[in-house]
Amino acid sequence: MALEDDLKARASALISQQMANWVVEIQRSIQGHQASLVRALDELGEDVARYDERIDEEQIGAAMREAVQQAGPVAGGTDYASLKSSIASIERGTNLSEVLTHLVNEATHHVERAAMFIVKSQSAVGWYASGVENPEVIKTITVPLSGDTVFRLAANSRQTERGHISHTPGTAEALGRLGGAPQGILAVPLILRDKVAALLYSDSSADENPQADADAAEILVAFAAKVIDVLSAAPRGQAG
Repeated sequence: MALEDDLKARASALISQQMANWVVEIQRSIQGHQASLVRALDELGEDVARYDERIDEEQIGAAMREAVQQAGPVAGGTDYASLKSSIASIERGTNLSEVLTHLVNEATHHVERAAMFIVKSQSAVGWYASGVENPEVIKTITVPLSGDTVFRLAANSRQTERGHISHTPGTAEALGRLGGAPQGILAVPLILRDKVAALLYSDSSADENPQADADAAEILVAFAAKVIDVLSAAPRGQAG
């Protein structure tokens, strides 16, 4: 029994030693692979960080210019140069009155006729118009926001409303004194301090104002609202 126990002990010790050596070899191998992987990842990261060095900007620019030339002018598209000029004009306003006046005047570069209505006591009160035959008549027009008009739709939704004048019968009746024969109509709310403070109205002899024109008017109104916010927050004498 003593010999058998001794053999078992020796065999167990040898197996344990061999297993320990094998584990050490595996660990070394793993560490070697890990080091190689880290170096490979570092090299890959450096390649990615230098991606901009491999971009041929001249080739991309040439491709873009070619695409623009092939496409030609987009029918009904936005005139960005004119829009940029309109934004600059609105920004030159030094008070609420000037900003709104510039807004209406610049809007007529993108729509046929435009008028500003100030929201007072649940009514849209005519304030200034451009592109109409008799601009002063706008001051005699007051449109209740409870009526079936595009003004009510824009004030309630707080979003731009675009469509045909027949969609809101009250609109034609309320604006009859402006004259003309408008078909497509548009109303854009001007929001100040989370309230609809005014409405920019425009109309067209076409059945509907083009989407590009509506987008331009909406951009100008939103920008005018930001300018007014800045002017109202600036100390007197520092509005510029």
